[in-house]
Amino acid sequence: MVKIRTYDIFITDNDKVIFGNDFDSELFWDNLSQELRLTSTISGVDPIQNYHLTTKYYVDQGDIDDFLELTDTPTAYSGASHKFVRVKEDETGLYFENAIVGVTSTGTVPPEDSNLWYNANTNEFYYYDYSRNEWLTLNSVNYLYSYQGNISGLYLSVGDVRHSYAHNLIPRPATICLIIASCEQKQNPSTTIELRDGRYSPATASGVITSFNLSNWEYFDDAADVDLTAGTKLQAFVTTSGTVSRNPIVTVQIRWRYEV
Repeated sequence: MVKIRTYDIFITDNDKVIFGNDFDSELFWDNLSQELRLTSTISGVDPIQNYHLTTKYYVDQGDIDDFLELTDTPTAYSGASHKFVRVKEDETGLYFENAIVGVTSTGTVPPEDSNLWYNANTNEFYYYDYSRNEWLTLNSVNYLYSYQGNISGLYLSVGDVRHSYAHNLIPRPATICLIIASCEQKQNPSTTIELRDGRYSPATASGVITSFNLSNWEYFDDAADVDLTAGTKLQAFVTTSGTVSRNPIVTVQIRWRYEV
């Protein structure tokens, strides 16, 4: 029942204010839910004051707008696909970044948003090596070649095996990342050592993978970047150039390389 008193209009519980000839909309107090109800949509604009009504679009998009409109973040998502939000070093705000060191992605193909990757096919962790521009495994494999006595024009031994066919098989694509070599200091030896692929004739240039000069009985290269194909038969050969070397030891470190 509607009552009018001075400047106030009183509408009792569940009584309605009806709009339109066809009862298009109703305004009433729902006593059961203790809420003011309107049976139609109200048009309007995005609220800028506490007492403004909120549009449906504003509700649906509010979380995104709130984030993008912060003064310490980018103003749009354009170009930020698959990127991460990080806190600035001085803790004054946020920014988008391509990758987060320490975040590991998984799958069967390398990610575009991380430099660490767990390869589900090989069950190994890979990192992106920016100096070599390759995906390489975190774990490495070391191959040791040696020879007891004077040597010139011969292959180094693989373990106790001493013949020209001794080799380490490289079963899948790999990259040589480190080479260390030394020999007995006597006579200040200087010679050239070749890493060869036993699949090719040693007499042909195609059999030489890379070479280095063992000057003053030592050699070290931790920036080596030599790709090996699957099936390579890795050997170490001491050439006849320079002085005779005695008791040489060569360590070759490889990491498995991802290839499509």
